[in-house]
Amino acid sequence: MLAVALPARAQEMVEIPTDPNAPPPPTPPQPEPRHTTVPATVPAPSAEAPIPAAIIAPLPSVRPVLLPPGRFGMEPKYDLVVGGAVLFSVSYVIPIIAGAVFRNWYFAVPLAGPLIEVADLARPSSRPCADCGPTPVIALAGAFIVLVTLAQATGIALAIGGFKSRHKVWRALPATIAPTVGRGSVGLGLAMRF
Repeated sequence: MLAVALPARAQEMVEIPTDPNAPPPPTPPQPEPRHTTVPATVPAPSAEAPIPAAIIAPLPSVRPVLLPPGRFGMEPKYDLVVGGAVLFSVSYVIPIIAGAVFRNWYFAVPLAGPLIEVADLARPSSRPCADCGPTPVIALAGAFIVLVTLAQATGIALAIGGFKSRHKVWRALPATIAPTVGRGSVGLGLAMRF
């Protein structure tokens, strides 16, 4: 007879007969499945099964939003206008300060002035020696000037785009006259918006 060890769940030894005509060894118990399976077809409800009544819930009370007297109008997108103006102003003040320090007034011209200065820095006559290339400081200054010029152009484009694109807004009237009715009195009411 041979003895075989089963997996760790079943810590018992099972004897395997060597006789070919002997019955097969008993199978170990199988664990139960962890989830249940749904049949492929769901049976149709029988005619005797009651149909559940529809549950009708009351609708929530909806109060209409009353807009003050006025009209719809089109306005520029002021967020783009303000963002573009701030970006242009900051990117224009930096070269103005640099131009005042180095007494170079090309920077006072928006967009074109800094580019003229970059072209002037690239000329061989502005270098310390005629046969040497631009120093790293000059190359870094040129890159910064180009970046400032791009920021100026972006600021101008944002401001123009904000003025050109419009969106729909509600414009309330500055003054409203409405009839008033009270206990023992009738009149007109004047409401103003400041």
